[in-house]
Amino acid sequence: MDLSMLEPERRTLNARPTENLGAYDYYLQGREHEDRGWAYSDVQEFELAIDMLERAIVLDPGFALAYVRMSYIHSRMYFFGVDRTEERLARSKAAVDKALELQPDLPEAYRILGFYYYWCLFDYDRAAEIFESVQKAHPNFDPQLLGYIQRRQGKWEQCLETLEKAFRISPRDTQIAYELGGANISMHRYEQAEEWLNRALSIFPGHLPALLGKVGIYVLSEGNTEKARVLLEKLPPHQLTDYMWFTIEMLRRNYKDALDRLASLSYDSFEEQHFYFQKNLAYASVYHAKKDISLMKTHAESARILLEEAVSERAGDQRLHAALGLAYAYLGRKEEAIQEGYRAEELHPVSKDAAQGPIYLLNLARIYTLVGEYEKAIDQLEYLLSIPHAEYLWQLVSVPQLRLDPQWDPLREQQRFQRLLEENSSSK
Repeated sequence: MDLSMLEPERRTLNARPTENLGAYDYYLQGREHEDRGWAYSDVQEFELAIDMLERAIVLDPGFALAYVRMSYIHSRMYFFGVDRTEERLARSKAAVDKALELQPDLPEAYRILGFYYYWCLFDYDRAAEIFESVQKAHPNFDPQLLGYIQRRQGKWEQCLETLEKAFRISPRDTQIAYELGGANISMHRYEQAEEWLNRALSIFPGHLPALLGKVGIYVLSEGNTEKARVLLEKLPPHQLTDYMWFTIEMLRRNYKDALDRLASLSYDSFEEQHFYFQKNLAYASVYHAKKDISLMKTHAESARILLEEAVSERAGDQRLHAALGLAYAYLGRKEEAIQEGYRAEELHPVSKDAAQGPIYLLNLARIYTLVGEYEKAIDQLEYLLSIPHAEYLWQLVSVPQLRLDPQWDPLREQQRFQRLLEENSSSK
């Protein structure tokens, strides 16, 4: 076979990242822990990856690729809500700056600089500009970053095309296959989504987000909680697995098991990219469904106290404002509830992020429902059914899910809500 290779690719292929075998071994161990961190959504694995990369740098202070991966992990931890501190931002930028100082023409360093602007500064235009410059110099370079930016910009079809191209370049990349599955879930293309998630799992069978995505598909596409439970039984322990179990039990209206699962948790809260779990708030949702107003308010009040303190410390965190709005709504504090819901949406609007911004509109719909503003709640749900958004079951809207979920019970007597379900039943 006659193969042609551009000069930039030839130089990259021939370049040795380090002459120190011990440093390279630590680098490989770091990559392995990083992959496990992605697959299992495990913070400890990311910390272990950073530790391995730091050891590699001790052995070879000129190891630019080690700095690159370190920056990537720091950016990832910031973006996905693991640690949204200024220190984490600074560590990411310092690492990629050091990589570029050591090796100014390293394309991977510029790519990770693009991730820094995308994940840490949410500057999609600058990130795209950096990536496109890398792509111009290295046409065969993995274009997945551009696909992720296109998704945030609402360019969903372009996103799929770009990620499929990236997967053709890197056909063993579990994360790209998973992201293609997630994008198809967001677009309500459940058959295609399942195909991509299965492909991700064929590469990495324990990939937790892909497994959770398949659980979500069963509910979103057909409202089948039994299939969801069968698959959930096979999933490893994890906070996201816990919350998926809680979500499924609520959809089944099995409130006893939902309460038992909450009682068994060893933690009171956890954070994901666009989700803040607070145990007392979850309790309040169960007691609201059970129409036990006294216990609902008791738990909502406990959540309120903690969330107000958290918001005072992190006033710019939309996840906390969204949760506080729900706590106020359970307590009947209507104006404050709507204000916090609006605040969360203002901090992360659809215009800023077409993929995840709608999560805060869904939260607003929940608040409107709780405080009796049914028409406004239906406005939000109608809009959400018309657009792609998010990928996790508890952040997405579909007709089969709406039919099951007890949180929408106050809307069921509304003729407009009934028409909404009927008119969208064939497509969503």
